[in-house]
Amino acid sequence: MTLRHDFTIICEYLIHADDGKFTFAGTFMNVVGPQLPIVKDKFAFGVQFFGEPGSRFRATIEGPGLEQPFLLGEGEIQDHSTEYPLQLYAGILAGTLGNLTFNKEGIHELILRSGEEIVHSRPFGVYIQKQANGTSPTTQ
Repeated sequence: MTLRHDFTIICEYLIHADDGKFTFAGTFMNVVGPQLPIVKDKFAFGVQFFGEPGSRFRATIEGPGLEQPFLLGEGEIQDHSTEYPLQLYAGILAGTLGNLTFNKEGIHELILRSGEEIVHSRPFGVYIQKQANGTSPTTQ
């Protein structure tokens, strides 16, 4: 059973309201630091997808320097159709990670899978900020 991807967001702040709605603030494309390792103290994410009840899902962060994928969440889509037949349902993984450490520069990805199939991949860059003269802040 294949999933259908709706959206993937990476950001600094995730607000989860009492009514179940999410607000994502401080979205970004890159994780930047003055030297390795780069520690991202505010890393939040949201991945929304659709699929048939029983469809398995797994979301990870993968990239250079990570010995194994960093698991964000996994499970299977539940059947809610008998509760409210006209209501639409989606699977959503959302959360906030503190002190996510990157030991190597490169392109990392937040990946959504259904079984072994990659449903969606959201890349983000990880790199050392260079000064105007082309050197990193820690070298002269």
